[in-house]
Amino acid sequence: MAVPYAPMSQHLPCRPDWRCRQCGDPWPCPASRVELTEEFDGVALLATYLAAQMLEYTKDLARATALPPADTYGRFLGWLGGRA
Repeated sequence: MAVPYAPMSQHLPCRPDWRCRQCGDPWPCPASRVELTEEFDGVALLATYLAAQMLEYTKDLARATALPPADTYGRFLGWLGGRA
């Protein structure tokens, strides 16, 4: 039986600090950005996925009583640039 979804790489977020499990950079790291762009069929779907991840990130920070950094939007969605 085929797996319905298998991540393309090991560049996945490690919660609650949201650093890449593979390289340790803030997620989405440069490698995951390339792979996510290739994996998702269309920018709208990718933007929706990243917005959901950004929400989870802010929830994790709220549990830790920390405010989201000012660059949260840029980190999760801003790199899509004019493609969104």
